[in-house]
This record gives sequence, C-alpha cells and structure tokens, in this order.
Amino acid sequence: MNKLFKVKHLNNQYYILRHGQSKANVLGLIVSQPKNALNKFGLTPIGRKQVVKSISRVKLLLNDPIIYSSDFLRTKQTAQIAQKILKVKKITLTPLLRERNFGQLELTSHVNYPKVWVYDRQSPRLHGHGAESVAEVIKRLIKLIGRLEKKYQGRKILLVSHGDPLKILRGVFKGLKNPFVRRIKEIAVAQFIRLSLSSKN
Repeated sequence: MNKLFKVKHLNNQYYILRHGQSKANVLGLIVSQPKNALNKFGLTPIGRKQVVKSISRVKLLLNDPIIYSSDFLRTKQTAQIAQKILKVKKITLTPLLRERNFGQLELTSHVNYPKVWVYDRQSPRLHGHGAESVAEVIKRLIKLIGRLEKKYQGRKILLVSHGDPLKILRGVFKGLKNPFVRRIKEIAVAQFIRLSLSSKN
C-alpha cells in the first residue's frame, strides 16, 4: 500500500459523490472510455434530481468545499449541480477520477461487469478483457490525493467520480491490503460518503 495511507492523519477531509443516473445506466451499457463518455451519455432528468437531493441534504457539512471531478459528461454535470448548490466558484476536472476503463467490454451490456471482476478476485494487477486493473486505478487515485495533500491544508474536498473508482478508493482509505471492489459495499448513483482513514484489513 502507498505510504500516504499509512499515516494516521491527512491534511484535508475527503468526501466522495457518485454521479447521478446517466443515460448509460438507463440503457444498461458500459461506457468507460473518453471517446464515448466525454461528450455523451450525460445525466437523465432523474439523475439530476438525485444529485440535487443528495447534495441538498449534506450542504451544511460541505461549507466552502473544493470540488474535483472526472471529466466525463455524467460526472461533470453532477459536479456542476453540486457547484451551484454549494456556491463554489469553480470545479476542477481531472482524468485521474475517470471511470475504470473496461477495455473490450466498452458499449456492451452492464451484465458483463462480472467478467472483469472475476479477474479482480485473483489479483488487483490482472487485466481481464483488456480492462484497467484495480492496481492501475489505485495508482491514479493515490496520485490525485497526493497532489491535493500538497496543495491544500484543512480543506473539505469533494471528489465526483464513478462506481468502481470510488469503491476502490474507499478500500484504500479503509486500509485493505487488496482493496478489491467487491469487498466494498455498492455505491448507489448520487450517493455521498465521507471518507475516513482506517488501519483495519
């Protein structure tokens, strides 16, 4: 595990938010690559309402936050809604928070997710069906946290991302030796969670 997560205290408090219901969710499609997700498959009207409801419930907790978001359309739109409700001046878009790339399964049915997860059970370094490995996702997420720790002190930081990356990040914060996504409870669309460091494995 990266040394960053062996410390007992971080400089900032981190919160995560999964995007609201997207058109890809409704169609039951895996949309994980920039060519398809940067400008297509945004939020549905229901998804927008989900985000408004979620952020409105916790806005008192997020006084003067910093918002970083995946640059995919569905997460960018989610972050923009949060930005408006929380009255934040700007959001920062970053590819480090993008959806896990599911390789050859792109634009296929979401019932195919388990075909990659079966490899995850064997090792976080495997690339089932050409998908981005869990280890690779961890590397980019830790890279982002490291940058934020150097740049900010005592701030509340909201990270807007996708299901698998956020579950993996929760695993890292929980101190899991192998933060395999299936060991972490499913994160619902528009779900908001406060992250806390833990040494438990």
